[in-house]
Parts: sequence; C-alpha cells; structure tokens
Amino acid sequence: MTPVGIATTIDGDTDHDAKHIYESCRVTHNTLPGFQDAALVAAALNYGIEGYDTHQSLKAALRSVPSMHIPAAWSPKANVAARAQAALDLVQEHDTDGDDGRLGGHVRNRRPAA
Repeated sequence: MTPVGIATTIDGDTDHDAKHIYESCRVTHNTLPGFQDAALVAAALNYGIEGYDTHQSLKAALRSVPSMHIPAAWSPKANVAARAQAALDLVQEHDTDGDDGRLGGHVRNRRPAA
C-alpha cells in the first residue's frame, strides 16, 4: 500500500480516494477488513507526505477511511478502522511518558517490562 499512499492524494473525495485504493488492492484485499487495512496504510502515509505528524496522520486516516464505500465482500472479521481507533484512543489515554503527546515516545522514557 505504500506506493498507493505515495501516488494517491487523499483529498476528501472519499469515492475517488476509495476507487484508487480499491483498484490497487482488490485482488488481495477484497473484503471490507482487508480494504480498510489497505486504506488506512495508504491514507496515513499520504497524510504524512503532506506534512502531518504521526498522530495527525493516523487521526486523519481514521476520519476518512470509514466513510469510503467500496464493493468489497462483507466479512465477519473485526472492523479494522474501529479497532485502530480504539487502539489509538487507548495509547493516548495511557500515554504518560512526558513526550509531548507524540505516539511511541522516546526509548529513554521506556521502563523495563520485567
């Protein structure tokens, strides 16, 4: 999905954006969860290229992808966009490393797991 994120501008026209992403991934990702996974990667990468930081890129991708409509097959698997949003919310809620809100933080701020 990296080439799609580089070559496709995610511009808010969700039908147009979805069409380009779907055309590139339908052979291997022709289910709703597969498409959402591919679209989140492409969108987050594209927003990063546009100058967004990591947090802004993820938030923007999570705002745009759920509204993209594609003809992919329904699947009983988890809603990837909803799970990604829940993970991002969890990280933000428990981010106490003093890293000014950047996701992941700095290695020197990490405590040993043991």
